[in-house]
Amino acid sequence: VFDRMTQLIRVRRNERAFHPNGAQRILMDNEALFTIVRATPEGDEQVVCVHNVSGAPQPFRLAAAEIGVAADATFTDLLSGETFTMDNDILAVDVMPYQALWLKARA
Repeated sequence: VFDRMTQLIRVRRNERAFHPNGAQRILMDNEALFTIVRATPEGDEQVVCVHNVSGAPQPFRLAAAEIGVAADATFTDLLSGETFTMDNDILAVDVMPYQALWLKARA
């Protein structure tokens, strides 16, 4: 547990979007997913934090226009390194039970 928490803190400290003065907003498309979009104080970077708080896999869908990224943006999960690409302006990911994804868009 300690090693995992240390990793999470390290990732959080290295990302400007987690700055305490940065904007944040909550997306409420699925009641089993707690989703926050964090932005840098300058607004030039965002991280979409998706947390499945249920014991079942949950679909997560995000339109490019909803967070202002290019329709062909690629997202990297800051926690696992896995990458996801948009399909027809939509990011579609199945989030496993109790999984957290911190998705950062890459142009």
